[in-house]
Amino acid sequence: LLNTVHDVLRVPVTALAGDAVFIVDPHHIAHRIPITLRARNQDFAQVTSGLSTNDLIAANAANLHDGDPITLTQPPTTIAP
Repeated sequence: LLNTVHDVLRVPVTALAGDAVFIVDPHHIAHRIPITLRARNQDFAQVTSGLSTNDLIAANAANLHDGDPITLTQPPTTIAP
């Protein structure tokens, strides 16, 4: 049985900091924002609120804190809904 879900964004589970993620602002500063999760598997989590499609998130939330500077090691990528 398949269930089609609309208006949901996917993020890598490594980006999760509990029920939050870190978005990266234009000055490369991390900001912790709360999100609402719908479901997750070992690779991705479905986010139903708290993010927009234009948000740049830190792919690895381990050891990040609000206000930390971020160094981009790869160009930003888009993860399809």
